[in-house]
Amino acid sequence: IGHAFIQGNDFTAIYSQHGTIALHHISFGTRDRQYLSLDQSSFVVSDCHFPNTTGEFEPLHGSGGVKAGGRAIYQRCFFGGSDGYNDIVDFTGGNRPAPIIHFLDNVFIGTGDDQLDLDGTDAWIEGNIFLHAHKNGSPDSSSAISGGNDGSNTSELTILGNLFYDCDQAAMAK
Repeated sequence: IGHAFIQGNDFTAIYSQHGTIALHHISFGTRDRQYLSLDQSSFVVSDCHFPNTTGEFEPLHGSGGVKAGGRAIYQRCFFGGSDGYNDIVDFTGGNRPAPIIHFLDNVFIGTGDDQLDLDGTDAWIEGNIFLHAHKNGSPDSSSAISGGNDGSNTSELTILGNLFYDCDQAAMAK
């Protein structure tokens, strides 16, 4: 498992740094704390339910890319909306030829910011449904998928077979 901590929802329900995580069929009941923070970890998160948040925070976060030799997969998950100016998933790092993050067959139902914010991150994004991404008085724009530079790292996103409905922007390159 590496360094994975179940923190009793004081700040983040599940935090992993350099760990290996597998989460299947999990539903998060506490909606006023971050659900996952997966930093430089290897993970598979499938068939999980992340409800609408009731506070202003990014429900799913990751930095430092993917653990060497690992994988980073969100598959068949349901992502509720977030309050205020907060991304649903904010993941930074992980560039080819190293392992990259994958989003496969998920449903995202809304945000006032980006649903996937992937600065400095390479990603494979396939078969997802993105709904209701609208700027909510935020200083930035609102997109289903957003990528750009993070220091010297640039996002390279492969986006195919997704459905976008009622989004200010399907994708934005920053």
